[in-house]
Amino acid sequence: MMALPKKPSLAESLLKLLPGSEIINSKQTEWHSATFTGLCFDIEITLSGINAAERIDSLQAMLPEYEFDLRRYVVADILVKDITRYSDRVTFHVEALLLDE
Repeated sequence: MMALPKKPSLAESLLKLLPGSEIINSKQTEWHSATFTGLCFDIEITLSGINAAERIDSLQAMLPEYEFDLRRYVVADILVKDITRYSDRVTFHVEALLLDE
């Protein structure tokens, strides 16, 4: 029997959306409410290149509506914050709340 393909993690999915980007730091914590459980993520990413700032702006605009295909989780909330722009490099954080399916 053939194994099903592995679904990517949130970090892997973000790197695919921004080819050439690199994760600097990543923190994951469990999250619980009265009716849901899940995970909170804070992922720090850097992106280099002359069009890095424009690419981050595009990511920031499309991310809230993007349909991620993640194992066991649904992305309930995601945003780009703490953007630091240098001449040819941008660093930023992606914060996300993933709920168990």
